[in-house]
Amino acid sequence: MGTYYQIHCEKCGYKMDVGLDIGMAFPMVYRYTIEEARSGELGEEIQKFFAENPNGAIDVSRVLSVCQKCDHIELVKDLTMYLPNTDVSMPEKGNSAWSVAFPFKGVSYVAPCDLKEYYKRYSNYPHKCKKCSGNVKILTKENIEKYTFKCPKCGNPMHAEWAGVWD
Repeated sequence: MGTYYQIHCEKCGYKMDVGLDIGMAFPMVYRYTIEEARSGELGEEIQKFFAENPNGAIDVSRVLSVCQKCDHIELVKDLTMYLPNTDVSMPEKGNSAWSVAFPFKGVSYVAPCDLKEYYKRYSNYPHKCKKCSGNVKILTKENIEKYTFKCPKCGNPMHAEWAGVWD
């Protein structure tokens, strides 16, 4: 289940709805993202990571990127790369369902809770702003409410407020 936030400018009325984390279709999103990564669609660095580490994993949770150059705000996949812990063995997933609504039996994936328990961070994905190619700051549910955004319409400072859960 994902966490939902709203970023709102009190001066001009600009609003942005932000759905972070993962939703019910996570196993399929993971599968397609891994295919994109291995084929090079997500860049050379992550393709090389999977070529050298076939048992590697990535975090496909949705996060918010904020350009440090032009202040562009955009939802992106986290894509942090992970390697399995050598001292801990991950239990077999078997043929259990992801959820009642979307079982995805037989689809291979590594859930965020698995990343925390059975993997170690290898490298952060080098996100760049899609608007100006500047460096971005990645915001998650742990730090989004503390960040001061710049309104893209009027430049007024804005903050994200928790608005519920999604999916």
